[in-house]
Amino acid sequence: MPGVFTGHYLDGRSAARRQASVRLAASGLEIALADGTRLWWPFRDVRQTQGFYAGEQIRLERGSPFPEILLVDDTAFLAALHTTAPGFGRKFHNPGRRRSRVLFTIGAALTSIAAGQGGNVPLLIGSNRDEARLFLVAAGTIDLIDEPTLSFAAGAYGLSEAGLEVYRGNRPGASPGDLLAAVISDWFFRIPPIRVAEARAASAAGHTWMYRFDHPDPADNHRFGACHAAEIPFAFDTAARAELRPLIGDSPAQAVADSTHRVWLDFITGGDPGWAPYDAARRTTALLTETVTPADDPAGDERARWDDIR
Repeated sequence: MPGVFTGHYLDGRSAARRQASVRLAASGLEIALADGTRLWWPFRDVRQTQGFYAGEQIRLERGSPFPEILLVDDTAFLAALHTTAPGFGRKFHNPGRRRSRVLFTIGAALTSIAAGQGGNVPLLIGSNRDEARLFLVAAGTIDLIDEPTLSFAAGAYGLSEAGLEVYRGNRPGASPGDLLAAVISDWFFRIPPIRVAEARAASAAGHTWMYRFDHPDPADNHRFGACHAAEIPFAFDTAARAELRPLIGDSPAQAVADSTHRVWLDFITGGDPGWAPYDAARRTTALLTETVTPADDPAGDERARWDDIR
């Protein structure tokens, strides 16, 4: 686990952001600024005001009414804080407890679905290929992830080193940040819809259709890729709107809008988007790009790594 983290310090008197090296100690933070200045923040004087959600920048404050501010992008910072200073854990968000809350909520929902709740309603469900890149790219975090941080963060989600190697093997040349984005995308966005589809298939109460939205590639839209919310302009056929360029790129493909919008229309008007319903044997999933391409269990080797974990 990294013991020293890179961050930015603001003194509360100006908007200047100064690069800082942050070392965790048992009772506080040792902050070293680039000009040689060293600061000591006792945990008893520090409060967390941001960083309660996955991928969100962590913000710590000290003092008032114009507090000093410390910003840290590294997703492993809070977990390392709880390990280094367990006596102050209640003052700061614990990512591990976030995982427990999520698991409890999902477990209760899946139990209800498996019992047939909502089975009389057809369901179109899925995710985007690069969901988490929205959060990691926008915050600049994706380029701060190194191999130790990747290994620690993946382990915090329950993924073993062998599981991480499956992701790495499927993405030759991917950076640690790219790999972490793929892991987080699956943990938060891909696996939960799969569990819902599995539960509905097991109850045999109604059909479920699974999709994965695969457009655009990161090189075509400022590194976001097929990130969270990228499918919305295509599903609603509004991709030509100029204000969407920062998210979906400067040359959005109308063919993708045509195919994706048609899927939504067919499902809404006829209750069938045009490919086989999901079941545990074939796991048919439609890959949405310029065309609609049904595939059986895409990236199944990665999906299988989350069995009994997520």
